[in-house]
Amino acid sequence: MEEGQTQKNTLSAVEGASAPGLPEQARGDSPMSEKLRADGRYYWFLVAYLVVLSALDSFVNDMYTPSLPAMTRFFHCSVPTVQMGLTMGMVGLAVGQFLLGPLSDRYGRRPVLIGSVALFIAAAAVSVFSPTIQFFVACRLFQGIGASGGYFLARTIPADVYSGRPLARLMALTGAVNGIAPASAPVAGGLAADAWGWKGVFVVLAAFAVLVLLLSPLMKESLPEGRRTQGKWWKAMSGYGRLLRNRPFMIHVCFKGTALGFLFAYISSSPTSRNDTA
Repeated sequence: MEEGQTQKNTLSAVEGASAPGLPEQARGDSPMSEKLRADGRYYWFLVAYLVVLSALDSFVNDMYTPSLPAMTRFFHCSVPTVQMGLTMGMVGLAVGQFLLGPLSDRYGRRPVLIGSVALFIAAAAVSVFSPTIQFFVACRLFQGIGASGGYFLARTIPADVYSGRPLARLMALTGAVNGIAPASAPVAGGLAADAWGWKGVFVVLAAFAVLVLLLSPLMKESLPEGRRTQGKWWKAMSGYGRLLRNRPFMIHVCFKGTALGFLFAYISSSPTSRNDTA
């Protein structure tokens, strides 16, 4: 009898180790945690949706770079001026994460996700009708803010419902699949630009974001009310000060920021330099 009970406990432990585990939550369970427990297939939907969210960040900057020479001719402006669109997109990504992060901690992930994607769709659609390069650059700022929601939530949502090895497994899986996005975005942008011009690129981006928005009702809330920050949402920004004083963290940030700076300098200059050489 005792031996049979031991074998049953061992089998249960092995099954639990092989399945995606849920973290122990101090203050209740989120709707997403309950859904993941009830339906094993929802885990793969979560993986796919997180990949799409992360890809939106890569597409917002990389996809329209092949159109830079055509945009200089359309707006009758210099190359550095049209490259400001890339700069403002990056500024929007930074500002958006800075502001939307505390908002999602206070009000939950889903409202911020839906609002940020809707903002991106609106900014991408309006940019198609830009009368001047200055108006287009302003639209790029709001596109970056909108895309930032998907960028940081794709990394925050997994930490809400998983921890330890299950979290590492999920992040590694989404990261491996999402590695295709930075390489495929310029190719997709070039094909769209050849077919429909530079405006077509932003129509495709808006359509991609619409797909993300249409799937958002299937995303359950990952942050239960008991774990949300209390009081005014902007008070959570005090945590940024502690991060700035964390020397190992800031060294890592500086290294990664420098690497990304070189990468985007190459991305933004390669279409125009090849065009001049030709």
